[in-house]
Amino acid sequence: FPYTTLFRSKMSKQVKDALYTHQDGSAHDAAEKELKAGSDLCMKGFYKAGMSHYVAALKAIGGSATASAH
Repeated sequence: FPYTTLFRSKMSKQVKDALYTHQDGSAHDAAEKELKAGSDLCMKGFYKAGMSHYVAALKAIGGSATASAH
């Protein structure tokens, strides 16, 4: 599965948007940590691991990943 720059960018934005709408509670804090971990890993070239943190962030706040790879 190609973790293109566009796909990673869409996933990051999706997590940030979800965090914006869910600003309360420990789930928000957990999702924020996952977002940071995902961003850090992607910046280091560990795209698959980074994307798994983005998905975990969305799950933490009750969302689901819908970004398309295309």
